[in-house]
Amino acid sequence: TLTEAIRALGVDADRGEQAFRAALAANGADIAAGRGSAAGSENWAVAQRAYSRIESSRAPTSMALAELDRLLLSQPETPELTAQQARVSALLDAQLRELGRIGAGL
Repeated sequence: TLTEAIRALGVDADRGEQAFRAALAANGADIAAGRGSAAGSENWAVAQRAYSRIESSRAPTSMALAELDRLLLSQPETPELTAQQARVSALLDAQLRELGRIGAGL
């Protein structure tokens, strides 16, 4: 049903959020070590790879939002669908802000 699909997409988005937070924790030291390093240096390269791992961890959340957006266009709008789309969109916005913060100076 549509309700089950919406809930499953919420679970997928939350899984992506958990992966993103775990990737931040696991790669934070590499990001910090690369901050202010010269482009092309070893620390810079390590930080860039760490940043990419963090960025790619967002995929489940991004994919869930894309599917929720598709549902909004193809299904009758329901309060649950609208709320879930807004919630997942907010998760992605927060992730983007965090990526901007940690990417500054790389």
